[in-house]
Amino acid sequence: MITEHHGIDPFMGGYDAGDVMSNRLAESNSSSWASAVLRLLGDFGCRFQLHVGNSVDMSTDFSSIYLT
Repeated sequence: MITEHHGIDPFMGGYDAGDVMSNRLAESNSSSWASAVLRLLGDFGCRFQLHVGNSVDMSTDFSSIYLT
């Protein structure tokens, strides 16, 4: 049974020219987007955690959880 869900997103504008969200964030304040998403996710309680950052960098957060 899945008890937690984790998402990783850099919320950085312009990091990927082929990514629609990356292009939108380049046109606006990406930290405002991240704050809004985190606020909306609060409605789901502690089952979902959003990690803001690069997936390679954030992967170290999971090493103690999933690697044994």
